Amino acid sequence: MLRLVRKFETAKNMVPKPIAEGTGKEKVGIIAFGSSHWAVIESRDQLERELHLKTDYLRVRAYPFTREVDDFVARHETVYVVEQNRDGQLLNLLKIDLDPALVTKLHSITHFNGLPLDARTVTRAVASLEGAHK
Repeated sequence: MLRLVRKFETAKNMVPKPIAEGTGKEKVGIIAFGSSHWAVIESRDQLERELHLKTDYLRVRAYPFTREVDDFVARHETVYVVEQNRDGQLLNLLKIDLDPALVTKLHSITHFNGLPLDARTVTRAVASLEGAHK
């Protein structure tokens, strides 16, 4: 088992690092991957323009997660995990990998109705959840 743990830790240094967008200083962060990317980009513009809510964004590109994912979650008060998976696979992987103290910052935004994810769906979900957190 220790051999597998070492292999997993080594892989963290070899996978593509996530790409961060934003100042890195906002209260709200968004994590997504894959084809959710473009909807998140447009949603961030909508959130800033319509709600005056600036966000940071981390596009995850590989698993196992690199240290940048932990650091991103640690820097934000709230992190929305946007994905197109009914079971919230990305959120669950984050919960397994992150320090338990950071997991409470994560909130799921899932879209799985058979249609492509659009920005307005993300914007509405973030706006609704932000209202619930205030």
